[in-house]
Amino acid sequence: MKTASKFMIPALLLASTSAFAGLNLHFTTEDNAAWVKVTDNGAPVANATVTTDHTGDKAFTTDEQGRTYIFIPEIHSGAVNFTATDDAGQTVSKKQYIKNEK
Repeated sequence: MKTASKFMIPALLLASTSAFAGLNLHFTTEDNAAWVKVTDNGAPVANATVTTDHTGDKAFTTDEQGRTYIFIPEIHSGAVNFTATDDAGQTVSKKQYIKNEK
């Protein structure tokens, strides 16, 4: 029974960890803009759709590195909500501060 426990505990931990893993957003910001990278368990997600609460109905699509550039001209330094959706329908949202130096 002890041998079975040695293998069951790591397996359960691995299963529970992967259940919480998934889409994530990473940002590199500059004045009025952000590079947004979408990953799934650390791997880039190509063709994900990214939207914001500051760009109206406009949607952006990630490249093969999971990145897209989003310019937000009307921002006056503040938090922007970004939402990404992959081809499987997984969605992630995250707020990021974007500055305006002008």
